[in-house]
Amino acid sequence: MLIRVVASHCRITTSSLRMLVLVGCASLSLHAAPDSSNGNTGDGLVIWKEGHCEVVDADRLQKAFEDYLAQPAVPESEARSRSGKLQEAITLLGPGIPTPDGLGKAYRLVQQLAGDPLDQGRCGELLNAIRKISEVLARQKTPPSNEAALRRQQEILSWNIAVGKKYEELVNTPSLRSHGKTSPKPSPANADEQRLSEVMSEIRRMELGGEVTELQVRLELQDIALRLLTRGDYLESILAVRFYRGLFDDRKVPLRLDPEAKLQISTADSTPNLGILETIATQTLGNINRKLADTTALIQCGSLVDASKDLTAAFAQGSRTVEVRSYPGEAKEKILLQIRAERKLNEFMDNKDYESAQEALTTIEGQATDFQGKDYRSAIESGKSLSTIHLAAARKAGLEGKNDEMLKELKQATDFWPKNPGILPVVSEFQGSASIQRAVIEEYDVLYAAHKVKEIARGKERFEAALASLPTRHSEFVAALAEGQAIDEGMKRARELRDFGSPVSAWELTEILCRRYPEQDDPKRLRETLRSGIEPLADGLGEASSLEGAQPASALARYLRLQRLYPRSELVSEGVARLSRRLLAPPSSAG
Repeated sequence: MLIRVVASHCRITTSSLRMLVLVGCASLSLHAAPDSSNGNTGDGLVIWKEGHCEVVDADRLQKAFEDYLAQPAVPESEARSRSGKLQEAITLLGPGIPTPDGLGKAYRLVQQLAGDPLDQGRCGELLNAIRKISEVLARQKTPPSNEAALRRQQEILSWNIAVGKKYEELVNTPSLRSHGKTSPKPSPANADEQRLSEVMSEIRRMELGGEVTELQVRLELQDIALRLLTRGDYLESILAVRFYRGLFDDRKVPLRLDPEAKLQISTADSTPNLGILETIATQTLGNINRKLADTTALIQCGSLVDASKDLTAAFAQGSRTVEVRSYPGEAKEKILLQIRAERKLNEFMDNKDYESAQEALTTIEGQATDFQGKDYRSAIESGKSLSTIHLAAARKAGLEGKNDEMLKELKQATDFWPKNPGILPVVSEFQGSASIQRAVIEEYDVLYAAHKVKEIARGKERFEAALASLPTRHSEFVAALAEGQAIDEGMKRARELRDFGSPVSAWELTEILCRRYPEQDDPKRLRETLRSGIEPLADGLGEASSLEGAQPASALARYLRLQRLYPRSELVSEGVARLSRRLLAPPSSAG
């Protein structure tokens, strides 16, 4: 047994303390490293205010959630083992003051948990705090040797001073002076009194230092309990609270943290105690487990949309818990496929590719019973109907010789539904009109000068007919269509790479598109959405690129540093190769 709690003091025998400290140090050297984010893609997604957590960035949460869905689940056996040990340790400590045996057994379980690969420093941090507390409490029970020596000096000096005063009183009594045996003398400065004053000052200083040290370790363990809670390590936070009660023999412990920290779990006008951390952690875990159970039930009945919402909510609060991290991969894959299908549908709708959107909509409705496709169908039918109406008006205006009105209606028909199969016959019917052809060419010239390749692609049929007899403009038109197609295919590939869990490659592909087509805004917008999580790479490439002209050696050093962090980055490899050739090339011979 390592720890024994008796009558409001944590008493630790010398041998037990030595064992605790040595074992604790050995464990911490291996496991008290800073927390890693591996497998915890949701870290920092929420902030806590007055006992409730709020999402920081909805877009970042969605990206992190999709990354989580694409990751393999933690094996159920490993998750169950860790969760079981945590629950056992919590039960051993109990809601009140634990027994000495329970405290020792719980400590040994925490040592085992600290060695678990899933721990990532959580229990290692708690072990470190327990070790410090044990040392402080042991020092209070058995003062250090230097303090004991000082107290012995205090006793000796006090005795010497008392004896000296008694002797002085005797030799200065009137009866002795009347017989002429001695004469009164003034008492000289006593060196023992001065030394006693110094010793007592030193003892008071050491006592004050001991009180501060205990307060420090109390605050440290309170801070760890709060940090574990707000970071999403709920069972570990409960463990910290219960160890605090056991080590300090306190049932109702006021939180002594700063006001800003307290505001995370309570209102400004309340005085929370340590128990509120356990209450919040327990309630949050209950909510997470309910959301996970609801997700499973919804998936079983095909309600993938609502299942995605519930799993997102559980992930936002519990991305670090083994319950969320071990959620079955098959279920996560169904939700991920649903999310990707909805994204693809929205992309088709944004591009007004209604035929593709119709196919995607049919597929989604077949796999998700709760998907509401009514609005999508209404938008599709509306776009097609408006395009058909304007196309009919364009043909009517053409037959009446109203060329300007015809072009206006034809453009609106194209805008509402670019792939309307009825557009080409109408264009072919009136392509012999010189005024119409001239107006179409002027419209094309404006779009081409503004590098609006997407709009050019939408009016492909009209521009093709008008530019057929103009070789130079027609070749420009073909090149613009090829550019638009290359951008669309590149962006499509970037999204696929993102969905397949390759964020670096996805972002780099959009970066290449932006460099190749600097006038286009769509790749820039996509690049920004893919930047989250790889900011060091994006910023590092920008810094290295800016130094290539004036400071090539510094630029190469930055590229090499990035290459260690991102060994598969093509842009970094190209930068290293480019700068290496430049710096290692032999100097050109003069003359």
